[in-house]
Amino acid sequence: MQSSALAQAVMAAAVNIDNLSVIKPVIMPVAYKHCALQVYAEHYPIVGKNLLKAIQDVTGLEENDPVIQAWAKAYGVIADVFIQIEKEIYDQMMWIGFKPFKITNIKQESEDIKSFTVETEEYDFSEFTPGQYITVDVSSDKLPYRAKRHYSIVSGEKNHLTFGVKRDVTTEHEGEVSTILHDEIKEGDMINLAAPVGGFVLENTTEPQLFLGSGIGVTPLVAMYEAASAKGLDTQMVQVAENEQHLPFKDNFNSIASHHDNAKLYTHLKDKQGYIGAEELQVF
Repeated sequence: MQSSALAQAVMAAAVNIDNLSVIKPVIMPVAYKHCALQVYAEHYPIVGKNLLKAIQDVTGLEENDPVIQAWAKAYGVIADVFIQIEKEIYDQMMWIGFKPFKITNIKQESEDIKSFTVETEEYDFSEFTPGQYITVDVSSDKLPYRAKRHYSIVSGEKNHLTFGVKRDVTTEHEGEVSTILHDEIKEGDMINLAAPVGGFVLENTTEPQLFLGSGIGVTPLVAMYEAASAKGLDTQMVQVAENEQHLPFKDNFNSIASHHDNAKLYTHLKDKQGYIGAEELQVF
């Protein structure tokens, strides 16, 4: 997925080489991932070398061919844009690199989702932006390499940050990291995290807010729902789930709704109500 996103960004940049500002929406998700994974300016020549080699392999063109030379120049321009944008992101991050944090609480949120809370005296986690994610760096005897994965933040208080992890057995690698987090990590263990980043965040607005989510997809919406409610905005949250056993973060949602008169919470269970459709959504 990351390689496809990068390829799409490079192609979009090449097509719009004379006006790169129009492709910023395409670049930003990739730039956030780069910063989460600690990609730095010095890595771009390595990426460029391999990109050009891949183009040569596909096209059969030699290194000195004008087409390859043109791509080399275009990549230099594109790389400079990424480097500048990522510098701005790094400048805003709480910390650079991966740092160890102590896990102080693990909670079974639903049948296949757990939340992990870490504690620190060094950073103020309340400064994160609702919707952002953290990145974990995991090593295990069950993995042939150090693995990094992104998980959305549920909440951030002054000394505590909580993120959600679904046990994933549907992907190519069958949830290698999520399985380790679910089965091996215990309270009191240390875990390496990169600072919160991400562009899917709550906008600074005074407009009413409607959030609709299902499964693990509601994770970033917890913090968004809380922040919008705390601002006094008319806020509605619609949570869709298969059944009561697959209803993560219900304690969080119920607590937010009970503390804010302007916050409304609706739960739609598919085993009782079927799939949610246009008719149900029209009331919002």
